[in-house]
Amino acid sequence: MLYKDLDDKKVVELNGLSTAPQKNFVYNLNLNGWYLFENIGGGVRLGVELDGGRYDSNQNYYDLVGVVPNPNTVFINDFYDYYAYTVRPYVSYTFDLLPLTPGFSYAYRRVDYTDRLARNAVGLYTPRTNSGKRFTKRSSPCATT
Repeated sequence: MLYKDLDDKKVVELNGLSTAPQKNFVYNLNLNGWYLFENIGGGVRLGVELDGGRYDSNQNYYDLVGVVPNPNTVFINDFYDYYAYTVRPYVSYTFDLLPLTPGFSYAYRRVDYTDRLARNAVGLYTPRTNSGKRFTKRSSPCATT
């Protein structure tokens, strides 16, 4: 858990700036499990990493929607709050006679904002909340042990 008290950054409220400082809490849990197959001439390691977290801030957000001469402002409470989840399976091989361990992993990450509204194609807010997905692959063909 991480706590940040930002004394110099004030919270945006519906009627303007508050005197309350911004406060952020970051919670994170990471689990990593693997199994080593040693009888394959060196070693093959198969594993999976699970990661979950929550970002909680008391900061809000004002957004300008529409075009100038008739813009509208939208107030979004707890704009920066989200939950995040990651699943990352991986495999690596350690050579028996060389100090070399190549590996490959693939990660799926999802971020769900608790109060941030999604937008449609023209930029207007919709009643559903915003979420995002990210896929990454990583290989390390020359990692040394």
